[in-house]
Amino acid sequence: MNADPRELTLPTTPAPAPATALPRSVLFVALIIITFIGLLTLEISDSLVRHDGQIARSLFVLPVVLLLLHGVLTRCRWAWRATRILALLAVVLYAVPSIGVWFFFPQVQTGPRIWISAVGAGLITFAVSAYLALGRRHARAYFRV
Repeated sequence: MNADPRELTLPTTPAPAPATALPRSVLFVALIIITFIGLLTLEISDSLVRHDGQIARSLFVLPVVLLLLHGVLTRCRWAWRATRILALLAVVLYAVPSIGVWFFFPQVQTGPRIWISAVGAGLITFAVSAYLALGRRHARAYFRV
C-alpha cells in the first residue's frame, strides 16, 4: 500500500511559500533603508574624522537598521511590522525639531532654521513613503500579513 506523500503532511505544517518576485513597493523600502544606512555611515565617519575620534550615537542605531534591511529582504513578518512602526516614530523624531526650531529657538538665524526644516521635511518624506509603501496590497501579500 503506497501512501501519497501529500497525505502524510500534518495540517499544522505550513505550505511552502510560492516564489514571488520582490514587489516594487518593498524594493522602494529597501532603497530607503539603504539610504538611511548611507546617512548613518556618513555621520559615523564624520564623527570619527572631524570630532577627535568620538563615537557617534548613530553607531548604535546602525545594527538595527542593518537588521531591518535583512528582515525586509528575507521576507520576515517582524521586519514588516518593525519597519512600519519605526517609520512612524521617525516622522515624530524628525517633525519635532523641524517645527520646534521655529517656536523654541528664536535666537537661531533664519538660514539655519530653514536648513533644519528642509532636511527634516526630506527625512519625513522618506519615512512616510516607507510606511505607505509597506501598507500597499502587494507588499502585504509579499510579507503574508
